[in-house]
Amino acid sequence: YAPTAKPTAAEARIRFWEQMHSLLGKAPGDCHVLLGGDLNAVASKGAQNEFAPFLGRHAGDGTTETSIQMMTAARDADMMVAGTLWPQRDCSTWYHPRFGNGRMIDHWLFRRSDRWFVAKCRTIRYEEGAGLPDWGEYTDHEPVELRLRLGRDWRRTPPRRAVERPARSRLRGPSTEAQACRASFAAAVQVALGAHGDDATWGDLVLLSHEQALE
Repeated sequence: YAPTAKPTAAEARIRFWEQMHSLLGKAPGDCHVLLGGDLNAVASKGAQNEFAPFLGRHAGDGTTETSIQMMTAARDADMMVAGTLWPQRDCSTWYHPRFGNGRMIDHWLFRRSDRWFVAKCRTIRYEEGAGLPDWGEYTDHEPVELRLRLGRDWRRTPPRRAVERPARSRLRGPSTEAQACRASFAAAVQVALGAHGDDATWGDLVLLSHEQALE
């Protein structure tokens, strides 16, 4: 539970996020780290979109002090805000008692390296008869559900092998270096085709061209 945005809580907010930064920094690099709670801040991209890499496409653009403090901690810990990754009709988790405007100030944060394991994040609405408990008598916040791929769903796909690609940009343009590269490449392909014989197919030509371009 993070301190509120009240001016009287300014020092408490600074201490809270300093302690959170220290705590997250102690987590081992090979562990799955989740941070969830009432953080009393709206996830936003920042004035210069400096926090955009740590948010999904459905984040706001606010630049309040509480937002900057939360997003700075997320950036320093290389964590993303899960609730901004999926569209929702209304993602608000708290409504102002006087004005009625809603805000999403309850969040789940996870390490960006664990993006594959995060399957879904959404704000849950209480609906009578839906079989969910009525939490209204305990809190004025709506809960946020985070779904993870664990157990039987632990099906992480193996990383793709990086394909070595030729530096084609060196062949482009009217410069002397580009002209020399093109001439050298053409001569190398001709030599390779000559060594291959008269029965070379288009597939052989593609393969030979790729090999010579890498060299």
